Amino acid sequence: MRTPRVTLRWLWAAAMSVIVALGSFGSALAEEYPGLFRGVRPLGMGGAFFTVSNDENALFYNPAGLDAVKGPARGTILNPYAAVSEHSLGLYREIADLEGTDEAQVAELLNRHVGEHQHSEAALFPNVYMHDFAIGVLGRAALDLDVRNPADPEVATDAKVDVAGLVGVAHGFWKRRFRPPISW
Repeated sequence: MRTPRVTLRWLWAAAMSVIVALGSFGSALAEEYPGLFRGVRPLGMGGAFFTVSNDENALFYNPAGLDAVKGPARGTILNPYAAVSEHSLGLYREIADLEGTDEAQVAELLNRHVGEHQHSEAALFPNVYMHDFAIGVLGRAALDLDVRNPADPEVATDAKVDVAGLVGVAHGFWKRRFRPPISW
C-alpha cells in the first residue's frame, strides 16, 4: 500500500520544522555576539558603523566599505585597544597591596569581591588599508574572573588569547551600486 503524497509532504515539513527548531536553540540565548575587535569609532557610533565603514574597521564590520576609501594608503603601527572593568581595577589595587601570601588575607580579599565580575582585555591591530584592499594582524587577550563561594572562596577564570591575520577586498560594480565584499 502506498502512502498518500500529502502525508509524505506533512512528514517532510514536520521533520524540517523540528530540525530548524533544534538548530535555533543556540541562538535563543540572550548574549552578545562575540566580536574579535571593536574599534573606537564603531563603539562611539553605537553599532551604526556598518553603513559608513570606510577605514581599517571595515575588515570586522563591513568589508564592502573598503570600496569607499578615498586617498592614499593608510595604516597604523599598533592601533592599541584596552578595557578594564571598574571592579577589576579595585581588585588589582588590593592584590598589589597584599603583603606576603597569608591565606587569611587572601581569603578576606576574595570575600570582599564575591559576586563581582572582573573583566580585562587588550588588543593590538597593526594594519594597512587603501581603496578596495586592507590587510592586518590582530592580537587580542581577554581575562574574565568570578569570585564564588564566600565560605571557601574560589576564583573561576576564563582566559582567551587570539591571533589572526585579516585580508579584505572589495570592488564596486555598476557605478558602485553593487559592492560585494570578501574578507578572510
